[in-house]
Formats: sequence, structure tokens, C-alpha cells
Amino acid sequence: MPKTCIKCGAVEGEPLGHTGGTATCTDKAVCTRCGEQYGEPLGHSLDSGVITTQPTCLDNGVKTFTCTREGCTVTQTESVLATGHTYGAWSLTLAPTCTTAGSVQHTCSVCTHEQTQEVLPLGHTGIATCMERTVCIRCNQEYGETVGHDVDSITGDCSRCDYHETVGLTYGLNDDGLSYSVTGIGSATDTDIIIPSTYQGKSVTGIAGIAFEGCSTVSSIVIPATVTSIGNYAFSGCTLLASVIFGADSQLTIISQFAFSRCASLTSITIPDDVTRIGIYAFHHCTSLTSITIPDGVTSIGNYTFYGCTSLTSITIPDGVTSLCNYAFDGCSSLSYIIIPDSVTTMGVFVFNGCSSLTIYCKAPSKPASWAYGWNCSCTACWADGWEYVDGVPTVK
Repeated sequence: MPKTCIKCGAVEGEPLGHTGGTATCTDKAVCTRCGEQYGEPLGHSLDSGVITTQPTCLDNGVKTFTCTREGCTVTQTESVLATGHTYGAWSLTLAPTCTTAGSVQHTCSVCTHEQTQEVLPLGHTGIATCMERTVCIRCNQEYGETVGHDVDSITGDCSRCDYHETVGLTYGLNDDGLSYSVTGIGSATDTDIIIPSTYQGKSVTGIAGIAFEGCSTVSSIVIPATVTSIGNYAFSGCTLLASVIFGADSQLTIISQFAFSRCASLTSITIPDDVTRIGIYAFHHCTSLTSITIPDGVTSIGNYTFYGCTSLTSITIPDGVTSLCNYAFDGCSSLSYIIIPDSVTTMGVFVFNGCSSLTIYCKAPSKPASWAYGWNCSCTACWADGWEYVDGVPTVK
């Protein structure tokens, strides 16, 4: 049996164990019997903390925690996240337009920081028509493309506007495989022919030779801007053809020989600016033709071009013309005067044969050696020093 001390109560053979002393936040307790540390530190008992550095919109703040145990002054800190800006409503600082960006701005109610943001361009808005580009309702600027006509294949009428084009014409695919030429009147019954600018999704770029030759019922024709050439005899013998209208910005460059010959009802025609070549006999025996405008790009007026145009009273030879060929104005008996620019270096024979009322005003000082004998037949020719303009009319001095 174990023995127990009658003085201290210790049991023989068992340790007494540490006793006494007080542990702190960071230190163990110290035994009052043996002076050794024992147990574990208590650890800090931190309070709920207080904000010691207030956070701002952009910078973090600081929260400080203090130990509540007696005699301990230890503190610990942690970050308090920045609050971020508190912005008010956006306000417009630069109004956007159809093509330029604008901007809006708002201000932080805490720190007055301003933030700007781009506003995308508004873009144009409006409605295009068949023939006119869209006009923006905001800025009045044209933009985009025309929508083109929506033509009924049977009636030839556009569903969107009052446009009409002739249906029933015949077409041939051009060698380029990308465009068509009108080859004939086909089953068309219109007397006022309106040639479309496209056929089966491809541009109409030509009027073939003899396409309308002898079509005695045709009274007018509208040729689209896409047409670049009019072939031989294309409208020859269209005796009722009184009006030829070319589309705006016409791309026509070639009027071939006999193209409008014997169009006895044609009274006037304005040849498009891009035309550079007018073939022989192109307007011969257009007996009602009173005036014609020749563009600056034409360099030569061919043989018999205006032969027999007995009603022609007015024609202007542009400065770019270098040659007037044989019989070009033969039989233009109503032509009272004509001005020949000094660019003309070649003059054929009998150019003005039968022009019984004509006075020819030449800008050259004298007859160039390259002009043919008999070029003016019996017409009076005045050289540069022999005439002047009086009220815009050439007059013999």
C-alpha cells in the first residue's frame, strides 16, 4: 500500500505537479514551487476595433484592435477597403453628332473627382428613295446609296415611285460576260422608250447596231447613264423620234456611224460630256434638228455627220476639235453662222457645201495650209482680224 506523509499529505511515488503563477497573453505561468513555466500563454483578447484612419474614395483606411487583458497594450491593425467614388447622374458635356462622338461627365459627391465617358456618334438617319440618296433628318447630309427602282417585270412600273421602264426589249450579253446591250425592240409596245440601267442583275452598257432601226412608232427615248456606246444605225430611220434624253452623269463615249440618221422629227440633242467620237453620217438628214451641243472631248467631226440637217440654225464647235471632215455640214441651209476654233488643223473638202446662208468666223489669222481647197464652197469666211463679238454675236468688222 502507498505511504502518505502525515505532514504534507504527499503520496509516496507520485509528482506534486506545478501550481501557482498566472499566465499572460504571451507568457506561460511560473510554478510557485519549482519556478518552472508551465501551461500555455493565454493569447490576446482583442476588442472589436475602431477606425483609426478613415478610408477615402481611392485609398484604404485602417482599423485598430486593442487587447483587453489587464496590463497588455498590444494592438493589431487591418485594412479597410477604399469606399470608391460616389458619382451623381451623368450630364452631357459635348453633344454627339451624326459622325462625331460626344461626351458625358459625372462628379463624385465625396471628393469632386470627375469622370468622362465617350458617347458614340448618332449615325445618320433618313429614308433613301429610288433615285436619291438618303438625306439625314438630323444634319441634312446626303449619305448611303439610292435604293433603286423595284420594277414589275410585266408592267414595267416601279412599286415605290412613278418610274416606268420599257419591258419587252431584247438584250445580248456582252463579251465581258458582265454587262448587256440592248439588241432590239422585241415585244415592247411603248412609244416612249425608257431603257433600264440593269438587266438580270447586270449593267446595260450598250445599244447594239440596228437595235431600233426603222422603229417608226418610237417618239422618245431615255438612255441610262450606264450606256457607254451607241452602235451603227442604232436609231436610224426612227422617223417619229423627237426626243433623246441621256441620264445624268452619262458615261457615253461613242456615237457610231448612222446612229441617228434620218430621224426626221428630232429637233435638238445635247451630247453627253464624255463623248469623244461621233461617227460618219451620225445625224445625217435629221431634217428637224435645229440645235446640237457637242462636248469638249470630241476631237473630230466625221464625214457627212450633219449632212442634210436643213433646219440646223445653231451649233458650237468646241475648242478641242482638230478636224472637220468631208461634207460634215453639207446641206445645212439654215445655218447662219459658225465659229471655227483655232484648234482645227484639218479641214476636209466641201465641209459647208450647200450652206447658202452661212458666214464662217475663223479664229485662225488665215487659212491653214492643211485645210482642203473648197472647204467653204461659196460661204463667206472671216479670219481673226476681220470679225469681232458685238453683244455676244460674231460680227464682221
